Amino acid sequence: MALALGVVGVGCGGHSAGGSAPAQAPPTPRTAVAAPASPPASTQAKDRSESAGAYQRACDLGSPRGCNDLGVMYMDGDGIAADAKRAVALFEKACSAGFPMSCVNLGSALESGSGAAQDASRAAQLYDRGCNAGIGLGCNNLGNMVYSGEGAPKDGARARALYEKACGLDHSMGCVNLASMLDSDGASQADLARAAELYRKGCDREIALGCSGVGSMHLRGVGVDKNTQVGLDYYASACRLDAKTGCYLYGLALVRGVGVTPDLKAAKPLLDKACKLGHAEACAELGDVLSRFH
Repeated sequence: MALALGVVGVGCGGHSAGGSAPAQAPPTPRTAVAAPASPPASTQAKDRSESAGAYQRACDLGSPRGCNDLGVMYMDGDGIAADAKRAVALFEKACSAGFPMSCVNLGSALESGSGAAQDASRAAQLYDRGCNAGIGLGCNNLGNMVYSGEGAPKDGARARALYEKACGLDHSMGCVNLASMLDSDGASQADLARAAELYRKGCDREIALGCSGVGSMHLRGVGVDKNTQVGLDYYASACRLDAKTGCYLYGLALVRGVGVTPDLKAAKPLLDKACKLGHAEACAELGDVLSRFH
């Protein structure tokens, strides 16, 4: 469940999916500087505990952001004992006080049933509230519900518009989901080229589905030049970033042989890894692969 801290930024800083790229980071100094040593685990634990105390104090003094960020710590069990019910109460408090990120976090809890009874319909309403307030995660999550028809009426056109808005708000997963909709049979060359660009953007931001998406396009020669090795390299990146989903997709590509010669031997360890991490479809695919060895 994706949750977000209520970090306060200066300015909007967002850019449209088809607009100018964000400012580049300054060049790395030529003189190498050793990275500071990580503090001992005991110090980190103390810091997280003190952080929770500061958020609690902020929340008690009326800061919705403090309530939200403390709620994230309780939901994740980050530095304090996990308590999903306490997290939901804090998200509810901050959302009621007009903090839109907490509305989105509360929606995530209600959609998954973490710390409260599952309520997909209210989750969709909360995501919509967050999206209208400019929270990209809210737009993306509502897009998922609208696309699937779970908790909201199924509507492909609206899902695409929500992903477009999420991407414009610089939410990377929204860009990847938009790319997935653009990368479809019968799509125009312009849409396919944009899909490849958005997948690549997601991959650059370490989203495994972005890497596998652009990898698939290179294997198929759709929207980009056909290049088997580049495609497989992108799949390998997806596997490194997310062993459960990324390795499954890499293994599946090798089994199906779309744009590449099928290679069951190479697919087997990838599917086995994803299966052991709990990916049900990877286990099913692995079963098919193993049956072909006999």
